[in-house]
Amino acid sequence: MNKQYNTINSVIFAAATSLNVFWILIVLKGAYPKVSAFMNFHPPTGPLLGLYIFSILIFGLCFLAGWFMFRGKDKLLTHLDWYFIASVIFYVFITLPVFHEPVIHLLK
Repeated sequence: MNKQYNTINSVIFAAATSLNVFWILIVLKGAYPKVSAFMNFHPPTGPLLGLYIFSILIFGLCFLAGWFMFRGKDKLLTHLDWYFIASVIFYVFITLPVFHEPVIHLLK
């Protein structure tokens, strides 16, 4: 069994999932002041530090989960590539204020 494919699949899954968690946290931070206050670990940086910390934690947890989920896969999983590509494209657009501000206003 090739462990290299297990690692690659796990990293792709973790990266895509952490991107999705990052934009969801951006929207929640903007819509709900309590979420923003919860992520404000270091006042000079505001909730930005919390966004990065939670994204890194999610990446690590998803990598470990992916490591066990994709154990025994002897090939690259194409659907994970498409999940990653779609996540990157969506992330690029949703993090622009033009796109995430209307979503925040819908949630308020």
